[in-house]
Amino acid sequence: MSFTIPNIEDAPTYDGQSVPDKTDWACLTAADLSTGVISGLAVTSTGTLGIAIASGTFAIGPNFYSYAGGSSTVSAASATDRRDIVSINSSGTITVTAGTACGTVGWNRTVSGNPPVKPAIPANNVLLAEVYVPGTAASITNSNIIDKRVTVAAVLTAFTTAAPSSGVAFTPLSSSASMVYIPVIATTTGTAKVTMGPSTGAENNVFPALNMVALSAETFTLRVPAGWKVVVTITGTTVAIGTVNIQSCFS
Repeated sequence: MSFTIPNIEDAPTYDGQSVPDKTDWACLTAADLSTGVISGLAVTSTGTLGIAIASGTFAIGPNFYSYAGGSSTVSAASATDRRDIVSINSSGTITVTAGTACGTVGWNRTVSGNPPVKPAIPANNVLLAEVYVPGTAASITNSNIIDKRVTVAAVLTAFTTAAPSSGVAFTPLSSSASMVYIPVIATTTGTAKVTMGPSTGAENNVFPALNMVALSAETFTLRVPAGWKVVVTITGTTVAIGTVNIQSCFS
């Protein structure tokens, strides 16, 4: 997976595919703000003017989203060449945005007129691909599609919270792995233990029983796979579990 602007020397299927524009720069700039693709979401031709979008994950700013995969359709060809883009928003809606057609069918670098220009990326969308639509074309193939997915690092999202009871399993997040921060506060002496596992009753020790001294506090930090159970067990009438903070992560 990689963002691509073909070199003209590498003989792309259409010369216009090698022409960068402000849409490319906007995509790269967005990646600096953690907006881009984490995994998957490749765009391929399904014949005629149809496209398929693979499942995957992506980020818009600090938030992660998953997409189960799907399909869409490129608009019918214009009289002259056009460059469309495929993007996705936080709701998992795929948008195919038509570009501005140039003045030529079969534009190439020997033509005096300007090449076709890609449209702007819709607000709050992640760019996935460019589709070159030749004038009057009845269908497209994979050679019409240029990968525009910029990979962004999987970072942590904003906190969510939980308030588990001692000895009772809870699931930090069902849809993604998470970083979990568990504070335990002791007014007098007691113990605290944390276990986790793929299901209730299958938890294994992560942190063995820790002896808590009077007027002390500890924070247990662990990475929990998606859907796994966590159990915090405390002893001592004045040992308490604080608010548990949870952050999702895809890496």
